[in-house]
Amino acid sequence: MSPKEQILFRIYIAVGFLILIACLIIGKAFQIQTLEGEHWRSKAVSNTRIDIIEADRGNLYSSDGHLLATSIPVFNVYFDPLARGINTTIFNEKIDSLSNKLAEFSKTKYADKDMHRSAANWKRKLAEARKQNKRYVSIYKKLDFNEVRALKQWPIFNKGRNSGGLIIEKEYTRVWPYNELARRTLGTARAENSHSVGLEGSYNKELAGLKGMWIKRKVGPSTWLPVNDDNEVLPENGKDLVTTLDIDLQDIVENSLLRGLLENKADHGSAVLMDVKTGKIKAIANLGLNENKSYGERYNYAVGEGSEPGSTFKLASMAALLENNSVTANTKTSVGNGYHRFCSVEMKDATARDRGSIPISEAFAVSSNVGIAKAVVNNFGSKPNRFIDYLDKFLLNEKTGISIKGEAAPQYITTKDKVWNDCVTLPWLSVGYSVKLTPLQILTFYNAIANNGMHVNPTLVEKSNLFGDLIEPENKASNKRIVSSNTASILQNLLADVVQKGTAKGIKSDIINLAGKTGTTKISDGKTNYDEDAYSASFVGYFPAENPQYSCVVVINRPTAGEYYGSTVAAPIFKEIAERTYLIDSDLHPIIVHQNSTDRKISNMKKGDVKDHIEIAKTLGTSLGEVTNGVWAYPEYKLENIQLSTVSIKENHIPNVVGMGLKDAIYLLENMGLRVIFSGRGKVQKQSMEPGSNIKEGEIIKIELS
Repeated sequence: MSPKEQILFRIYIAVGFLILIACLIIGKAFQIQTLEGEHWRSKAVSNTRIDIIEADRGNLYSSDGHLLATSIPVFNVYFDPLARGINTTIFNEKIDSLSNKLAEFSKTKYADKDMHRSAANWKRKLAEARKQNKRYVSIYKKLDFNEVRALKQWPIFNKGRNSGGLIIEKEYTRVWPYNELARRTLGTARAENSHSVGLEGSYNKELAGLKGMWIKRKVGPSTWLPVNDDNEVLPENGKDLVTTLDIDLQDIVENSLLRGLLENKADHGSAVLMDVKTGKIKAIANLGLNENKSYGERYNYAVGEGSEPGSTFKLASMAALLENNSVTANTKTSVGNGYHRFCSVEMKDATARDRGSIPISEAFAVSSNVGIAKAVVNNFGSKPNRFIDYLDKFLLNEKTGISIKGEAAPQYITTKDKVWNDCVTLPWLSVGYSVKLTPLQILTFYNAIANNGMHVNPTLVEKSNLFGDLIEPENKASNKRIVSSNTASILQNLLADVVQKGTAKGIKSDIINLAGKTGTTKISDGKTNYDEDAYSASFVGYFPAENPQYSCVVVINRPTAGEYYGSTVAAPIFKEIAERTYLIDSDLHPIIVHQNSTDRKISNMKKGDVKDHIEIAKTLGTSLGEVTNGVWAYPEYKLENIQLSTVSIKENHIPNVVGMGLKDAIYLLENMGLRVIFSGRGKVQKQSMEPGSNIKEGEIIKIELS
């Protein structure tokens, strides 16, 4: 064979070998793709995973920066009894000591929940899991960081995740620092968004943010590493939400409502406190009777429960009469003996007696159904649509647009409805029947009257730049006139008269002037019948009467302790809310300054907080003498200066509050565990318990003001 032939032969062999290898590769690839494809695809999937990176959920804040809801990390603990570092010898040697630790911890953590296991039960559980080759045994749920750190030191667990089988998974849980305060309004966001409630539900998307993800591959029995950094999608944290709620006012409203429900043994109730000028809801409470006979926030009645408002609706009837120029406050209306038949249906006053013909302002103050209904029928009977048009003008046919789900739509019968009766419907509508409004909707109307006829939408979300990335309010506050300023002024006088000399005269306050209207209605079965023994008592109004700052509604449903009138059930709760709000809001009682030719003196100087006195002196431009180091002080005016003298306060002893203002006295006494009853206004003049005597928590102390 020639050299050339030898070279060609070798080339042919090499090429043939390469072709053979190529055929084998193609054949193997074909085999993998067709015959073994599913096996290898599942293998790849089992060694690759996508980890979800949770976004931090946004926080909820009160208007003054208190944290109302936040998310904190918690840890779920699992155990792999077949981890590579746990051989049979180690397991048998350490299982008893580990079981003892588990039992000791669970007994402490779950002592009142009947969920703890004995050491023997723990040992049996772990041994059975190892025997059955289980690699993911649940140990504890929702532990905090310190608890997890402690259990990492326990036998077997102290060998770490890979060797000791300890598996710790982090998740976030929602917590509410103020527990049940405004819980239904703050709400809950669930996985199924249709069941989410409150602000958490309405703003779930913004609060939740966007989840991230990371593709990882398996590099060990329980070790996963990122494929590369490019496969990471970072989460976008949720935005924070600042509410209009004031935590101190919320506490006042909720506790006042609770006391009222307990005293009247009622089924449920609601109360809302709103800023007159802005419509910002400063407090909203909804309490209902639970199966265990305690009260809790089970439903947002103020927003979602529409019912017949009764006599509180008479304000709308009066507004329509005044806007139509049909009456003045002194126009007479016939009340008679408090009974009147509109066709076949008899209407009567709650306190029916012979009054004859009286000014309509008086009829409103004493809440005469007959007097108001007759006035409406006399002026709108031939043109009922005009009355309905006024109700529409007052926006009583529209939802408030509050930024939480579930607001009930307002309803009232109109002439277009088949059930309209030319003889009966109008008079009953005028006194608050044949109409359904939520507590918040009727409050919004009253708030407009307090605001000199200007309607503002109630809001729960504050626009603020005090925090980071914030959620913008959905509901922009309107500013629309619904009655003239003259009509609003007349109606304000009527509402003040209700408290001064009408059905609510029992709640006249010594410290703040109130205005509002009582309401008492039988509860309908939703059709045409009424439960004779079931009532709803309400009071809607505002304060101070002469310069409205806050509007408030209180509704108590199904009181069973004997009383059921709005004047005796709901109105006292309104009074308590107003007076306690007055005590903590210094804007409701301005400082009075008197001047004469030689100097400037501060009127009604009281014992009080040192910081308050310093701030007052700065505001008035008055010099302070040597400032005391104490918390409480008594001011004395000396020439052109104010001298502060320390007031001694001893722990667990009754303080001397004589000379203090009511706000400071109540703050000091209640923080020492006492319950306070007061009368009068001004400075404290007397106290029922001797200063310096020992305190017993829960005791009642009475104080009289000058």
